Amino acid sequence: MSKVKAAVVPEETTTTLKDQIEQRLHTALAEWKTDLGEKKFAKRIRKAVEIFGKDLKSPPVAKTTRVKKIAAAKVPKAPSKK
Repeated sequence: MSKVKAAVVPEETTTTLKDQIEQRLHTALAEWKTDLGEKKFAKRIRKAVEIFGKDLKSPPVAKTTRVKKIAAAKVPKAPSKK
């Protein structure tokens, strides 16, 4: 039997994903560039990338720690023996 190694795919950062989104929007909406003008078109593309990029961020860690603190507070303490 031969051993097959899985290809290692590097994790994409949010900046690279945003760059890919921006490139795809530029190519998809190329006709609008002539209608709007270069500056307005670029500004609207940047705004759209920001909106799409909001979902790419990881959830905040503070929510999980708060749940752990609440769960720890609900656990009753054992009575001390003397």
